[in-house]
Amino acid sequence: MKFDLHIHESKHSKDSRLDLEQIVREAKAQGLDGIAVTDHDVLGLRSQARFLSARHELLIFVGVEVSTSRGDILVFGVDELPQADRDNKLDPQFLIDYVNERGGATIAAHPFRDNGRGLGNAIFELSGLTAIEGYNGRTFLKHNALAVEAASKLGMPVTGGSDAHKPGEVGAYATQVDAAVHSERDLIRALKMGQCQPVSLRSLPVLPAAQLNEAIAV
Repeated sequence: MKFDLHIHESKHSKDSRLDLEQIVREAKAQGLDGIAVTDHDVLGLRSQARFLSARHELLIFVGVEVSTSRGDILVFGVDELPQADRDNKLDPQFLIDYVNERGGATIAAHPFRDNGRGLGNAIFELSGLTAIEGYNGRTFLKHNALAVEAASKLGMPVTGGSDAHKPGEVGAYATQVDAAVHSERDLIRALKMGQCQPVSLRSLPVLPAAQLNEAIAV
């Protein structure tokens, strides 16, 4: 089963030009089995997601992309987020522990993107992350390569997500889950068991860490 685990919808992500109906249409056209809406620091759209999921027979998960003090983390499986001070962001280890205590999953989003939004080498200091987003559709190949290499060093699962913000981006990268997924709990279980690998539905490169580094060195 294939899922795009990183998509932004315009209601809660003001930098997105995609509404949920359009996301669903693109996902269906790309042959995805499901999607995850991961808006910035907001858990929203769950009632609309349930309605459209039943209407279109497409699994729609609602996660969140949390802006921590050291970089972005995708979160699944929690009903609410811990509160941060008005002028401060959550500590990433605190967030990871909070999510794990509630049976959820955390994925380091585009960790080596060079815009201050990735965890970078902090992923080597953190414990309890579920996976690393090795392939992000809005991240340079060389930065994706560093993420894949880090996941290999840490022995962690690798996921893919489009990080879609505008039409034509859904499915740029996605995650193939080698297990039956009927619910968010099924997805979380599969991620924690490492039953996942990145794929592209739009003919973008998906290579093992060594080959990826060779490709960007040319």
